[in-house]
Amino acid sequence: MEGRWIRKKQGATSIVFVHGVLSSGESCWTSESGCYWPELVSKNTSVQDTGIYVFTYKTNFFSGTYRIGDAVDSLIEAMTLDGVDDAGRIIFVCHSMGGLLVK
Repeated sequence: MEGRWIRKKQGATSIVFVHGVLSSGESCWTSESGCYWPELVSKNTSVQDTGIYVFTYKTNFFSGTYRIGDAVDSLIEAMTLDGVDDAGRIIFVCHSMGGLLVK
């Protein structure tokens, strides 16, 4: 599990991307043409002060006893350690199980 900043926030808002089951923070948000959505959002001048953060958690067939509660705990820890949770406003962009994890 890991989180990484695409761009650290300069203002009060951060956007957090959380992928779905059987994918990753890279594969979920990369289109067939190779466009990486978090990078695309970071280039939009209307959100130039907004932080862009991508969280990746275990979600493959060989994850063993890793449960959704473990992923939730990892998300909370990563956001705390990386300073995401001190934003005045956090916008989550989630796919599939990523939405359940955030909920």
